[in-house]
Amino acid sequence: MTIPDHRAVVTAIHDSFVAVSSDGGKGSPAPSTASAGAGGVNRQSAGDLQRCTIDRGSHRETWVSGRVLANPSADLRMLRELHDGRADGSLARLRLFGASTVEAASLLEHLPGWESDLYLSPRPGTLPFFGLQALILEPAEGSRLEARPLEGGGEAWLLDDPTGDRRLAYLFHVASSERDTLRAYEATYRRAFEELAALGFAAPEVARTWCFFRDVLEDYPGFNAVRRGCFQGLSLLGSERIPASTGIQSILASGEHLTLDALAASGSGVTLQQIENPAQCEATSYGSLFSRAIRIEGLGPPMLLISGMASIDDDEGLTLHVGDARAQLDTTLEKAAALLEAGGSAWERVVSGIVYVKPGHEALFEDPRLVRLMDEHPLAVSLADVCRDDLLVEIELLAV
Repeated sequence: MTIPDHRAVVTAIHDSFVAVSSDGGKGSPAPSTASAGAGGVNRQSAGDLQRCTIDRGSHRETWVSGRVLANPSADLRMLRELHDGRADGSLARLRLFGASTVEAASLLEHLPGWESDLYLSPRPGTLPFFGLQALILEPAEGSRLEARPLEGGGEAWLLDDPTGDRRLAYLFHVASSERDTLRAYEATYRRAFEELAALGFAAPEVARTWCFFRDVLEDYPGFNAVRRGCFQGLSLLGSERIPASTGIQSILASGEHLTLDALAASGSGVTLQQIENPAQCEATSYGSLFSRAIRIEGLGPPMLLISGMASIDDDEGLTLHVGDARAQLDTTLEKAAALLEAGGSAWERVVSGIVYVKPGHEALFEDPRLVRLMDEHPLAVSLADVCRDDLLVEIELLAV
């Protein structure tokens, strides 16, 4: 694997943003392809980034995912367009995985306020690219899109259709300043549900959470105990569904023990259904409180929110293929295909996803099967510890 000078990478990313002020964001055109894909999704690719746009009636939702600066000229074009999205208020979320502390500091000199968008690499300089995932929201005529700062930090993006009867909420970067790890976990998790309740969403209407840990291996069982207590207080234990979720190491430049993102949906005709994976036991059977997937209907094309998946058996929740990253990748992809099918979807209907690989196993990014998967599908990448020390790969997906 060829490792570039990451200072040049950071400079290129910075230049791609600040160049907008001098050239209007147009830059030099780069080759791109566009198509109307499965499920009514408009797909466009430029370099190693893919853009998927879904028309949900009340709004258009665009996901941009992939590897940044693996193909510099095309990727920079897409980054310029993302800059425009943030400038006009529609770029709801940007996640950039893989910066070192020095690189993050360099970026933040030019992009103040982006601390919650930069996820630091646990092994700086070992990959020739960053992973990127972005969400752009555009309201339809008559619909309302509101970005609302949260009093305790973080941000909520609210979408109401013209009738005001169907609502969607994204919650980003909910965190706590608590220094004690378990207190930080509890404060963050409870606060996320309290913020959503204040926005008018009941606990059963929360479809998905993303839990980003500074150190996921520090006390993941303790986190599960905190989550159980929270769910018990919200009367979610024993209910027909609990949220889908990812729990992963992602070291934010802002430094919290845990930051949490969430998605909730409600309204007339809006339904949330828990989807089980026929090739894998439920996470609740081994003490982790999340659904394998949640399918949302009633907001345009269906939204299949697939939790982080790993090489876990279908009986007792044990890790399969300990120490063999390629075998774990194969098993994870097989179980992902089974879950996509169970949710009424397929790989060609994936609109965004993230592949997490444990530090020390970077060679997996050169595996032909994973390279082909990243080339064919909109997948960001990240180097990160998974919730068990012996799990080497995790994949999360969003599909229609």
